[in-house]
Amino acid sequence: MESEGGRPVLRFRVEGKPIVFEDLIHGPMNFNPNDIGDFIVVRSDGMAAYNFACVIDDHSMEVTHVIRGEDHLSNTPRQIMIYQALGWEPPVFAHHPLILGPDRTPLSKRHGVTAVSQYREEGFLAEALLNYLVLLGWTSPSGEEILPLKKIVEDFSLQAISKSAPVHNRKKLEWLNSFYIREMKDEELAERLLPYVRRAGLSAKQQGDPNELILIARAVRDNLVVLSDVEHYLGIFYDERFSYDDGARTVLSDPRHQETLRSVLAVFEDPSTGGPEDPRTLLARIEEKTGRKGKALYAPLRAALTGKTKGPELVKALPILGKERILRRIRMALEIR
Repeated sequence: MESEGGRPVLRFRVEGKPIVFEDLIHGPMNFNPNDIGDFIVVRSDGMAAYNFACVIDDHSMEVTHVIRGEDHLSNTPRQIMIYQALGWEPPVFAHHPLILGPDRTPLSKRHGVTAVSQYREEGFLAEALLNYLVLLGWTSPSGEEILPLKKIVEDFSLQAISKSAPVHNRKKLEWLNSFYIREMKDEELAERLLPYVRRAGLSAKQQGDPNELILIARAVRDNLVVLSDVEHYLGIFYDERFSYDDGARTVLSDPRHQETLRSVLAVFEDPSTGGPEDPRTLLARIEEKTGRKGKALYAPLRAALTGKTKGPELVKALPILGKERILRRIRMALEIR
């Protein structure tokens, strides 16, 4: 009590008719004022309570539509009563379902990345993230899943949002992101990859000719799910980062693969062998001269030249590596036991 040192609060007296409004997603809504009770508008510390403050805020900013999670649905009748008491026209309300994690509980940090900044750091493209988010709980009238911003603007409507809570699916987001990466022009992709090349510690001098990054972007494009994946492949193209991973060492230590590489080395050392600028012709000549094809040839060759067992196609990597580096790496691989 105030006489005992307690500080009073101000409450809104709830009375009158049911609060009725049309939610753009859920349709007609009807709240009984008897189920709401007198609610606080000014707290004991003198600060305005949420429901009162946001009404004043939204009206002052001339907000016409309030779009928010359905966890705020119970606040809406309280806010409408305040609008009515002040003689103001309430905005239009739309309460969308909350995104759930794979375990169908509300999405939170325990499910992994939730901040947009973290997705940006990983290398998710803004257009892919937007495309993914708009598909959560909404389906394009055309049924398409790849939706550029212009198409989203043309087709999207709040009324078409599902009332059921959507489940976050990272695999779907990754699929969309890899699609947008594959569709990107080489020059733009190279520009998007540059921050991750720098993050890997490669100086401008080590990066060399800027045009080389465009060639690298073209070579690794199909292997990227997120832009930061490029860091796994930089060692293929930059000697400062080159090394043999465990899988490659296992392949290269096989005596049969060592024999294959010696045959490949002889082909490359032959002056009549064409350079890697025409990789398909070069690889066809290597198959012919060594008598090996398929995994028997390409498993050790990939391991020797890239230091990995998986990665970009050799026909894309060979022209970037150049003949001298190819010879050097094959000789290095032949020293592995």
